[in-house]
This record gives sequence, structure tokens and C-alpha cells, in this order.
Amino acid sequence: KGRAEGIEKGRAEEARETLLELLGEKFDSVPETTTQRVLAISSVEELRRLLRQLVHVNSLAEMGLDGTEK
Repeated sequence: KGRAEGIEKGRAEEARETLLELLGEKFDSVPETTTQRVLAISSVEELRRLLRQLVHVNSLAEMGLDGTEK
């Protein structure tokens, strides 16, 4: 069980890093509030959903990552 949890944490960390990198590429800069929101996500599924969504949106607000509550 411990090994599986470690693997899952590693997957989440990789997904967070990838999401932040791609957000920076697409939107030039990522506000600190957005970075903190992404870093707080522990669900690999949620991170993967956001990665897929990134392809289709034109703003952080469309992703719910602009620092405002939806």
C-alpha cells in the first residue's frame, strides 16, 4: 500500500509540474494564486482534467484557476 501511495504522489507531482509549465507557456505568466491552487490539488484525475481542458480554453478564468471562486 505504501508503495502505491508513493507512486500516486509522484504522478500527482509530475502532473502539477506539467500543468504549471503548460499554463506558463499558454498564458505567459501564472499568478501566484493560480500556482498555489494547482499545488494544492492532490487528485491525479483532477490534474489530468485540467491538462485536457487547457487545450480548449483562452483564459485562466475559463479553467477556474484565475484566483476567483466559481
